[in-house]
Amino acid sequence: MPLSGSGNSPLHNQNPNYELKDFNSRGTTNSVKKTEKPVDIEFDQNKEIVIKQVKHESIWQFIQSKEVPKKAVFLAFFFMIVGLALFFVGFFEDMREWDPFNGFLFWGSGLVLFIPGFYYTFKVVQAYRTNDINVRNNILRDIPDM
Repeated sequence: MPLSGSGNSPLHNQNPNYELKDFNSRGTTNSVKKTEKPVDIEFDQNKEIVIKQVKHESIWQFIQSKEVPKKAVFLAFFFMIVGLALFFVGFFEDMREWDPFNGFLFWGSGLVLFIPGFYYTFKVVQAYRTNDINVRNNILRDIPDM
């Protein structure tokens, strides 16, 4: 059965999420979803395809590299740890039942510190785990430099 769209057309394969329609003999259609991810292709001086891959290094070497904003990373990790500590202190303050407002104060301040700290720590880990250098640079651009 022929699929819609020919491989020779210039518009073929530009949209990575296009659907191919398969018309069977009864007139019903079956959709086939393409799941391949688009790849950034670069060419060197000899016009050969170059795929940029990032070598795996330790997390400490990654944080010490020049493209990672060090102050923002350490501040995010510090906020995440302090936020978790304040959240648990608020939980234990609430369990003692001396003054329930103290527990809520610790919970609120813990959440206010934990949420941005966890978000930016997650961004750093996401940048560390990616294999493509362009994706890594895009993720690291989202982290504010201090």
